[in-house]
Amino acid sequence: MKRDQFPKLNLSKFHFSHPVFISFTSGTTGLPKVMMHGCGALMPTAKEFWLQLDCTRDSTWFSMSPVPWVSWNMCCLSVLLKFSFLRRSAIFLSPTYFWDN
Repeated sequence: MKRDQFPKLNLSKFHFSHPVFISFTSGTTGLPKVMMHGCGALMPTAKEFWLQLDCTRDSTWFSMSPVPWVSWNMCCLSVLLKFSFLRRSAIFLSPTYFWDN
């Protein structure tokens, strides 16, 4: 695309606590519980990735987390890294699964 073909961005201001995304627990110990992540929560996360881990948009981040949906949200929304999502629990396959293959 040429520079003049891009549509004009319409940006809006939001309050520090404005919800960016909402996640829910699985409900295995009762009713599902809500986890609301606001604009203010994403800013420190982005700072940590960029400054402490020296991550850029060309970085790849691997997270073996028991709650990958939270990792995906935090990673993609805050720093826009390349991200691979494995939709199964590799921890139950073997403790060294990712290094054996």
